Amino acid sequence: MVDLDPRSLLGEAGKLALRFGDEAYFAALCLRSGLVGIELPHRTASMLLSFERCCSSTAGTTR
Repeated sequence: MVDLDPRSLLGEAGKLALRFGDEAYFAALCLRSGLVGIELPHRTASMLLSFERCCSSTAGTTR
């Protein structure tokens, strides 16, 4: 049976809220440092073209 004690529910919700704040803080640090971010359109196009060249050159070979 599930325990629906209001005090325990509020305690868990508080822990979750504090953890969410920590996670948001560290995610913001990663974005600001440049560790994670949105690539510029020309860089994305360049990566896709090089991937396409790589895959099309090995399409006829078997491994």
